[in-house]
Amino acid sequence: MKSNSLLVLTVGTGTAGKHSSLWDGLRKTIELIAPRKFWLIPSTSPESIVIANYLRSEFPDSFAMWQENLPYHLIENPDSLSQCRHVVREVIAAARQELKKNERLIVNPTSGTKQMSAAATVAALDENIGELVFTIGDRADGVVKTGTERLETFDATEYFAEQAFTNAKAMYEIGSFSSAAAILAPFAQFQNESSFCRCLHEWERNNYSEATSIIKSSSHPARTNMLHHLDLLMDGSRAGAPSPAIVADLNRSAKHLQRIGELEWSIMRASKALEMGLRLELYNVLQISEPYRPSDFDSISKQSTNLRKRIQANTKDNHVRLGFRDLVDVLLELQSPIAIDYQQSAIAKNCVQVRNSLAHHLCTISKIEAFRCVGAVSDLLSHLSLPIPYSFPKTLEKR
Repeated sequence: MKSNSLLVLTVGTGTAGKHSSLWDGLRKTIELIAPRKFWLIPSTSPESIVIANYLRSEFPDSFAMWQENLPYHLIENPDSLSQCRHVVREVIAAARQELKKNERLIVNPTSGTKQMSAAATVAALDENIGELVFTIGDRADGVVKTGTERLETFDATEYFAEQAFTNAKAMYEIGSFSSAAAILAPFAQFQNESSFCRCLHEWERNNYSEATSIIKSSSHPARTNMLHHLDLLMDGSRAGAPSPAIVADLNRSAKHLQRIGELEWSIMRASKALEMGLRLELYNVLQISEPYRPSDFDSISKQSTNLRKRIQANTKDNHVRLGFRDLVDVLLELQSPIAIDYQQSAIAKNCVQVRNSLAHHLCTISKIEAFRCVGAVSDLLSHLSLPIPYSFPKTLEKR
């Protein structure tokens, strides 16, 4: 009875012993697996081809031709690991095209030179073949005795999971949280880590509600701490007044982006943190928040004709729209330390100029320029009473 499997086998010349026969060993392997179809990969050695021809004649209904007029994809140099691997990968790719629903593809790398067996194993792992089957049995003279053959299965799932985690960790460490999450998603044992990475991705997008939803359904050890900080950010995004928690988080994010080499994005994020910090300062001093109204500035506009004219020019439908420069000038009138320091900081001003250039032109910045700009903004924000933001781990760990 045929099993729900396809089989790829390498075929060597064999090391026959008094009690063993490669012919019978391979035949027994095919009988035990009973594939719907199988492919043979012999070398160009005449002995190897003879054995392949024997197996082909023993199982004519299930033998699969390599091509219409070519029964085998031959390995010309069975001592070359590279060539063996290349040939086996091509046969695996062809066999995969024949898979039906609920069928599995099995590779048996037992027969052949050591290079053929090693290459077949590596090729199977390269092609994400989850099941390798080795033919084993009682041994005599160093080879398996005919009639004692049995199958030993290697489930490669754990290997693939370990490789996936290594790749995901690398993605995580360069800040590609969504890529890390996608790599880990197929593996049940890494669902918490995948959810954690998805949460961080949404967090970095300032999509606090989605980040909260993701981590709530996770049992990751960082869940409690992350929920606490995300709740603060959620509350801040809903509040009418500027949020110290959000300003602190944007500043943290700018430093993180600068550290992982996302220099242009770090400048954009730092500039946003600075502007929101200025609005927070304005709220702290005058207890006003967006949408601003002309009457909010009565006390200071009387002291400055230029400021009064600017507020009038920026007023529409009884709402005052304050841009970055407007915020600085209003706060300078109020003798705000953060505005005074900004006015005296060439680096901080450069950060805003670079932000504008990035928004309107094709340009890049250097690591040192990003480092200085992000640092200058962080120094300015130290004038504000900001909470210490949650800092997620710099490396991804198994939990």
